[in-house]
Amino acid sequence: MKTIKQLFFELRSLGIKLWVEEDRLKYSAPKGKLTSMLRSELVDRKAEILSFLRQVKQATNTIETFIEPIERNGNPPPLSYAQQRLWFIEKMALSSNAYNMPLTLHLVGKLDYVALQKSLNQIIARHETLRTTFSEINGTPVQIIQPPFELELPRKDLSGLTPSEATTKLQQLLQ
Repeated sequence: MKTIKQLFFELRSLGIKLWVEEDRLKYSAPKGKLTSMLRSELVDRKAEILSFLRQVKQATNTIETFIEPIERNGNPPPLSYAQQRLWFIEKMALSSNAYNMPLTLHLVGKLDYVALQKSLNQIIARHETLRTTFSEINGTPVQIIQPPFELELPRKDLSGLTPSEATTKLQQLLQ
């Protein structure tokens, strides 16, 4: 017998959604996806499914109560303890790139450049951390959170070069 998590993965892959509404198990499924065998498994395991969904809801509610948003009153927010540590390291070294993580990816296949750029821009818009710098106001370090911006990915066409020339040019570009 599959575990409850395996059952949910299977249901998800079929586009079938389950939820609890007033202590009743509800579902929505694309036409033809909820087979009689699967329906019978849901009926047989109804109590287990309800229990699992309640546990997930309770865990989600618990997590949400621990994370409180910082009040935005127009002033730059103070640094967290981890950010203070980074700021201190930066101040001591005068300039540091220790926490920068450059990387190179080798993508195989046809690249959907527009989709890649849109995805990266959505990540930047969603995560303030990627748009945050540190500054000092009256000697106190604060976060300066920039508004979302559009990342412009540079494009270089190396297809007209020999493999050797392309490798050399690529190494130059990565410097």
